[in-house]
Amino acid sequence: GFIKIKRPFFTLFFEGSFIGKGLYDVDAFEKSMEGRFPENLILSHDLLEGCYARSGLVTDVQFYEEFPSGYLKDASRRHRWIRGDWQILPWLFATVRGKGGVKDKNPISFLSQWKIADNLRRSLVPPATVLLFLSGWAFFQPSWLWSAFMIVFLGFPLVPMSLAEALRKPGDLSVKTHLGAVLSSLKKNTVRFFFSLIFLLNEAFYCSDAILRTLWRMFISRRRLLEWRTFREAEAFLPNRVLGCCKSMPLEPVASAAMICGFLMFLPGFDGLSLLLLGLWFFSPLAAYAVSQPAPPRKILLSGGQISFLRNLARRTWAFFENFVTEKDHWLPPDNFQEQPVVAVAHRTSPTNIGLSLLANLTAYDFGYISMGMMFNRTEKTFDTLNQMEKFRGHFYNWYDTETLKALEPLYISSVDSGNLAGHLLVLRSGLAEMMSQKIVSPKIFDGLTDTLNILRESAGEIEENQKGGVAGALLGAGESGNFRKKSNHPRPACRKSTRFCASSRPIFQKSFRPWPRSVMKKRKSGPGLLNGNATIFWKTCLLSRPGFRSRRKCRACGRARARSRTGGWPGCATLCGVWMKSRPSEKWRGLSRNWSP
Repeated sequence: GFIKIKRPFFTLFFEGSFIGKGLYDVDAFEKSMEGRFPENLILSHDLLEGCYARSGLVTDVQFYEEFPSGYLKDASRRHRWIRGDWQILPWLFATVRGKGGVKDKNPISFLSQWKIADNLRRSLVPPATVLLFLSGWAFFQPSWLWSAFMIVFLGFPLVPMSLAEALRKPGDLSVKTHLGAVLSSLKKNTVRFFFSLIFLLNEAFYCSDAILRTLWRMFISRRRLLEWRTFREAEAFLPNRVLGCCKSMPLEPVASAAMICGFLMFLPGFDGLSLLLLGLWFFSPLAAYAVSQPAPPRKILLSGGQISFLRNLARRTWAFFENFVTEKDHWLPPDNFQEQPVVAVAHRTSPTNIGLSLLANLTAYDFGYISMGMMFNRTEKTFDTLNQMEKFRGHFYNWYDTETLKALEPLYISSVDSGNLAGHLLVLRSGLAEMMSQKIVSPKIFDGLTDTLNILRESAGEIEENQKGGVAGALLGAGESGNFRKKSNHPRPACRKSTRFCASSRPIFQKSFRPWPRSVMKKRKSGPGLLNGNATIFWKTCLLSRPGFRSRRKCRACGRARARSRTGGWPGCATLCGVWMKSRPSEKWRGLSRNWSP
């Protein structure tokens, strides 16, 4: 079959090229590099380090790193790379300088010297290509024929690349899908080649500048050999603006305009494709600005069925945290729950699990599965547990017993899990800050109830045949009232129908892990004001217009802070918040509800 060659050097010589990122044998690397290089000379050390220490190739690991956000930033990085490649030019000769400037025999192999020479050759390609274009236009007529020949010559590698990709069809893809992927790749490569023609003159300029600048500094001035602009500095120094692109690329329009005038004056047959290419070079700063703009966000429109599927999946996922992150496990998430062959809960957890559990509380509130007070309550209890857990210099160990809170042997700290927890806490902080301006009671709680009832209707299809009749009527009633948002003016009948259905079907589901009826009942009980005689008034006046935590105005429903004492039961604003945040959190959370107190 067709063999995919990952790297020609490794395929032919069983030796890779070090790019500065990989798996290190630290001791061997340090021993190979000690005392090898002169001071203040090596700018790009990756390739040279690989020549001394040698490196292999891992083909089953994908590595991702940040890419420059604009063309100018990428050109600046390439300029530095070329300078670094030319500063190791002395390693092509028989003797090199080591530490202290002492000359010694060059220890690297011929293959390593070939890698260095290949990098130098690559930096000479853009200037040589521009010279070929100019010489052809000057001495070969008609000029458009030479331009067409050069473009075909430069773009010819796209043909074998596409053929090779077409021959490498994965076994799990259909022919149609594979051909679609090949055509998509060919389209991208063609666009990339088109822009490489537009920026060819700019590449020739910055490659020539890097080469000449390096030779001057190495052999004449001997200064600024380690001039370096970090990735972050380049991102800040080179903004993606039209004026910035024109200032950074002033030679391209001037040089291309001069070439157009010169060729038209002295070569009457100069026209067509050659003029088009020079015109593209003239407008290359604008092209650099255009390609540097961020891609517009893709709006993915989901159908109603897709949204329903995703929300039901989210509700089923929250059921794990709802049922297992409890007081029994000190409000910590168990690592996993096993259904087969024996039902079992793994009473251990890690920092990553804890962080995900905290975000699950926040997400459950966003989806309307729990109230704001319940979210605060669960989060506070988890943090209380974290304060009790054993740590090493402030760092959590990687595994804990959720029932005893003791760290599990062997004791060790995972930087990965600790980093995950830190990232999760940053997200949690942002989510809590956003909640300060949200409604205390939001209509999304009824979306959450709808999701739970949808799952309940799906689960009803799995019960025994002789039990289906007992819940058929209630199920029909719940199905008619499942979408609470559409019945916002009169939620009480919908709530009562759903409550009757849950009460009637709960015994049927007790034999298996089906907590959905209980979930609906719990949500009903968490807000009794929603189902009392003034539910419609509450829904219209409070729920749809209630200001957030930060507002200190009087409630728009009752108009005054002491409404409850005069209405004898109608949930005024302060009482309502006390009901919805009925868990009565401790002092550090009570400040949130004081905005609604008399």
